[in-house]
Amino acid sequence: MNKNIIYIIFIICFLFSFSYVYAYSSTNVLNYVSQNKPSTNINPNITISANNNISNISQINPNFDLNQNDCGGISFGDVYYPPGICSKADVKEYTKNLIPISPKDNFTSVENIWGTCPTEGNFTIPVFMVEFSDQLHKEDITFEDINAAYNDPNYLDENGISVSDYYLHESYGNLHLTFDVYEDWYELPETFEYYKTNNSTQFQMFMDLLDLVDPEVDFSQYDADNDGRMEGLILIRSGEATNQFKDHTRIMNGSSYNRDDTFLGNMYVVASELDDFVCEGHNSNYGHPTDCRFELNTLVHEFGHILGVPDLYEHHNGLHLGMGLWNLSMMSQTDGNPNFPINFDVWSKTFFGWINPTIIGSQDAGFYNLPTLDDTPIAYVLQDETKMYDREYFLVANRFMDESTQDKWMFWYRDPNTPNYHGGVTIYHIDEEYIEEQYPTNSIMWDPDGIMYDDNDTHPGIVFEANMIHDQTNETYFQTSLYTIELDDLFEDHFGRFDNVQRLYSTATYDNTSYTYNGLVDTEVAVEALDVSQHTMPVYLQSRLKFIVTIDSPINNTQYDQDEDILFIEEHENPTGQVTCDWVLDNDTDNPVSLSDECDFIATAQELGIFPGVHTMTLIGEDEEGRVSEDVISLEFSGLDATIVSPKDLSNHTYEDTLSFETTIKNNVGEYSCEWKDNDSQNILSNDCEFTIENISQAFSSQNKILNNIFINKTNVSQTNNTLNFLQNPKSLLTQTLNYENICTNKHISLTVTDDYNQETQEDLLLYICHVYSANNNNMSGE
Repeated sequence: MNKNIIYIIFIICFLFSFSYVYAYSSTNVLNYVSQNKPSTNINPNITISANNNISNISQINPNFDLNQNDCGGISFGDVYYPPGICSKADVKEYTKNLIPISPKDNFTSVENIWGTCPTEGNFTIPVFMVEFSDQLHKEDITFEDINAAYNDPNYLDENGISVSDYYLHESYGNLHLTFDVYEDWYELPETFEYYKTNNSTQFQMFMDLLDLVDPEVDFSQYDADNDGRMEGLILIRSGEATNQFKDHTRIMNGSSYNRDDTFLGNMYVVASELDDFVCEGHNSNYGHPTDCRFELNTLVHEFGHILGVPDLYEHHNGLHLGMGLWNLSMMSQTDGNPNFPINFDVWSKTFFGWINPTIIGSQDAGFYNLPTLDDTPIAYVLQDETKMYDREYFLVANRFMDESTQDKWMFWYRDPNTPNYHGGVTIYHIDEEYIEEQYPTNSIMWDPDGIMYDDNDTHPGIVFEANMIHDQTNETYFQTSLYTIELDDLFEDHFGRFDNVQRLYSTATYDNTSYTYNGLVDTEVAVEALDVSQHTMPVYLQSRLKFIVTIDSPINNTQYDQDEDILFIEEHENPTGQVTCDWVLDNDTDNPVSLSDECDFIATAQELGIFPGVHTMTLIGEDEEGRVSEDVISLEFSGLDATIVSPKDLSNHTYEDTLSFETTIKNNVGEYSCEWKDNDSQNILSNDCEFTIENISQAFSSQNKILNNIFINKTNVSQTNNTLNFLQNPKSLLTQTLNYENICTNKHISLTVTDDYNQETQEDLLLYICHVYSANNNNMSGE
């Protein structure tokens, strides 16, 4: 046999065996994919005009009843439009008139045009159970079971979570849902075989149910926000999901269908049972109830469409093409515990308004603490606005998981109790222009070239970029930038690692560069995980290299005199174009002063009008892009200072001496004035800063007053000592001749200087002034 044929057969057998093993170990995948195969009533090659031509409609679905006057509504995956919306052109026109319900403070620029139930507040949603004459409900699945799945706070003894509790958790307590489950199983007038025929008959099932219960139900009670339409409606039908009759949601926003003068909101239908094969796998792997009821994940997923979010696996023209954000969001998860859905992804939470991410601007690069999105509504947006499209950005969140988080089943093949079960920092590349364009057709994850991590012109609306990487073999963490590791290296050793948890699916939307979609330009976006996975991760985040200005001179905490030259010099990094500067004094006060708009200059404090004291000086730099950076220092400028040059403190003089009074003044602001004062008599000696006294006795008090204030001591001192010692004087007089006696006093003199800024300083002098006489004749003398 030809070797090529043998090889082909081998490959086919291998793929078949792998698919069987894989389906059994992850039976949820099989069930989910089977429900999202191409719809049999859609032909993507046929475009139907808005006039709903009957002959074209019959080409879409050969089972379509030509007696009906419109089609049953085009479908994209598990999202269906109402009858009459039969082509993409119809969808475009229909969605143009839908009423957005996006929260007013929502970050995302994509309006929520599908949703009919607000994402914040208290709302009640009716749930009806229906069966058919040819397919009655399974008696093991009771009203109590269905009510518990929607409302029980302890669903399946914590091996699951009810729809109500799930959305309360996901919305961080903002969305309170009560599901009004009606107890009876309503038998519809047509058979199941009839209703499953096509989109029209499946829509008719909803209408027949409403007609049946209308006499006993007031549907206006399910319009809590009083916008004239119900928030939503849920139908649980008997039997299993099939390719012909999939679980799906009808987008009814703005339609003309109403009950009790209330327009219908979005409606979904879910089969009440799983097939035996899927049920057996769920039971053995996750303890799913043996009654083989629906998966809780499905109930949650379809309600996401009622709220308005699209699917996050890959759809196009109704075809299920790829995995998209496989296992990273409730809107794409296909594995894991069927009754314990993982968290929504960070973009969906942002779309619903449950997370309002913080924008890291071009000047906000730095270190941040990033808590897990499981219980904290914190995420960050990184965008290099000089290179990226206006509606393109990177979205960063912490997807840490352990046994306590809603994400504990995010990787179905991992035991939640094993040590390496962590998750970590995640990066998503968002293109909201593309999302808005593909949203009406539920195709936001479609990438025409099929390569979801190549950053070229074709890409999905959301790409899972990267995460912190952990080497399980060496138990070492890569704490460098997530965008510095080559893509080939990740393929070889670390591809798909969600921190230290190896991802199974190597074709998940994945990228490890910060390239923009705008011409494959490498941005300045950077993310660095600074520690191992944990509830709150320290991270470095950067949208662009930060524009930085630095004061190179003067030096922080330096003291300057008023007349001292000061060098003002700045340095800057990463500017766009020219840099302008503004030096500002006391910028943090109510009266800041702009000193100069020159980046480098020389000036004194007096020239700049800086008054003495401690001041903050701020350099404000701005580049041509308008980015502003600041640097602040603290400087001390000396105050008014007066130094008496003459006479000298503690100097000795006679009353007949001539005294020169001189001073040095500095650090004054403006002109200054002086006042010399005899502190003993309180007499003003002069108001001149420099003056001369020809005879001291003329300036001070009379001799009699002096003698009243002195201490006289006559002492016989040996000739060899050659001095007279006056013990009561603060300073001995060493210049007097033997056999003379001094009569001296202390004179206290002060100088007060005041400048134009009302700064005042005072200096004091102590002088010793003496009268001299002969000891032999007792005559006073001036010798």
